[in-house]
Amino acid sequence: MTAQDQSGNEWQIRTDIPHPARVYDYWLGGKDNFEVDRRGGEQALREMPEFRDYAIGNRQFLVRATRMLAQAAGGGENAGLQRARRAHVRRLPAPHHRR
Repeated sequence: MTAQDQSGNEWQIRTDIPHPARVYDYWLGGKDNFEVDRRGGEQALREMPEFRDYAIGNRQFLVRATRMLAQAAGGGENAGLQRARRAHVRRLPAPHHRR
């Protein structure tokens, strides 16, 4: 499978082997993974069942830390933050909201 970045450059997506980010997405209940990632994730869980709990705890910490940083920047709970639970779409408040 190929994809293009914003500059139009093509790159290869390997869907024949598990990728750690997609396995992590699977453990968190996401939809951005392939069958091979789900099989790899289940195989890892057979070896260490606590991996899913670690992933969930890590995401919960990341969400709390992001909210705390936004509040410390003076933007309040929701200023500039999207509701999505994904950290990469979260944004800090605009500079005029900061102290």
